[in-house]
Amino acid sequence: MTPRRLDYIDALRGFAVTGVIASHLRPLFPDLHWRLGKILELGAHGVQLFFVASALTLMLSWHSRNDGPLPFYLRRLFRIAPMFWLATALYGGMHVAGMWPDGGSTPFGIATTLFFLHGWSPETINLVVPGGWTIGVEMTFYAIFPAIAVAIATLPRAIAFVVGSALFAIGANTEALRLLAATDPHLLGSFVYYWFPNSLQVFAWGCLTFHLLHIAPTSKLWSAVLLAGTGLLAMYCAWWPVAWFPTWTDPLSRALLTGAASLLLALALAASDMSWLTNRVSCFVGRVSFSAYLVHFLVVAPIAFYRGTFHVGSWWSPPLFVAVLVAVLSVTLWISSLTYRFIERPCIQAGSRFVRRWALPS
Repeated sequence: MTPRRLDYIDALRGFAVTGVIASHLRPLFPDLHWRLGKILELGAHGVQLFFVASALTLMLSWHSRNDGPLPFYLRRLFRIAPMFWLATALYGGMHVAGMWPDGGSTPFGIATTLFFLHGWSPETINLVVPGGWTIGVEMTFYAIFPAIAVAIATLPRAIAFVVGSALFAIGANTEALRLLAATDPHLLGSFVYYWFPNSLQVFAWGCLTFHLLHIAPTSKLWSAVLLAGTGLLAMYCAWWPVAWFPTWTDPLSRALLTGAASLLLALALAASDMSWLTNRVSCFVGRVSFSAYLVHFLVVAPIAFYRGTFHVGSWWSPPLFVAVLVAVLSVTLWISSLTYRFIERPCIQAGSRFVRRWALPS
């Protein structure tokens, strides 16, 4: 059975990619009040919202289709690979041509990126495709997801998965810092921040969300309570000078807080019809969010290169930021709607046909 599309999950993805783009524009507006700047910087953790929405979607799809690992892997490959391989060719080619000074296009970097292994090397995790670490993390999660879906079959197991993934990250980070001590400190710090063990806990929050959906109340009041909880967690992360738990490693505490906030937001949108959040615009942005994530760098980079920072004072910075964000989003979504229509959707449909013909029992 094909799972039905859920608008609130599209909306979550829409909020996630909008937050990411806003955070990438933030450095261009140094005159913004520091509290507002902190809120915008928090948008970078839209990536964690992506991961929670992804795990939730996979759990819903797995239990709805119930057709096994091979069809799952094939659908994921047709869903992710074509657009990501195009981005690899585009950014790698631009780097060779001298049009994209950031990153690189070494043979090892290209090869590991094409095979989704770039997330396991400090030198390649973000080398070819900007922000490409997220796709490396996603594909690693896909590789182990069938085992997770079978093992995490109850709510207590989902809670244990959240705790166990946090403990796993602590051990993995410790070992990585020890084994890779000779690596350039900047590369090593970036690698340990981005690599899969620190994101596994976020995916675990998504699996927990799936199990909580079956027992959570559905009412406008419950939605409001959950939304308030999301806001309080976001305020804690964004407004206080020491926002993260100082006794833990930074990536782990961020995963815990952003994962928990994403869970609350997902449950809030699922609990009742919140049309002011789950609307045609947010759902459309969510549907094209994968393309938008990959191509928005092409829209933001020229502004940073040709215009640089906007020094217009603290009063004029917020409205100008909104205007620039709307412009960047508009161009990004226009490009993304084309890539979604002519690349993503046809490949998804081709994957479904391939699975029906070759991977499902007759």
